[in-house]
Amino acid sequence: MIDVVKQAALQLPFKQNLPTDVKAELNSVLGSVLVQQGDAKAGLALLEVGLAQSARTDFSAPLKFQLAENYIASLVISGRPEQGLKALARFESTRPTLTSAHQASLFALRAQAFSKLDENAGATAAASAAMACARL
Repeated sequence: MIDVVKQAALQLPFKQNLPTDVKAELNSVLGSVLVQQGDAKAGLALLEVGLAQSARTDFSAPLKFQLAENYIASLVISGRPEQGLKALARFESTRPTLTSAHQASLFALRAQAFSKLDENAGATAAASAAMACARL
């Protein structure tokens, strides 16, 4: 499975007929799959390509959120919670327009990162905030 995903990722830059936003989304999805399959190095590299593409182009707010969320989640699940929290702070500093569901998702990611760092108070506070946003 990992070889198929890597092969698709290698071919993606040569697909001239694909818009940049579609390539960014595909990089993000393929990167997430690689991280989940245990190849964090290759997966995070693809996720970073997707983020870089979104910084250069006027992507929609939901797509920018999806790319950032995939990257942050991948950092956290691959054992890099500190980097995940930094990436989350960078994304939030751009002052994105977020729905309540998006806010809940970011709080849940923050809770996961704090939990992996054994920072129980931060994890509890972030989980409570996620539940409050989800109720909205």
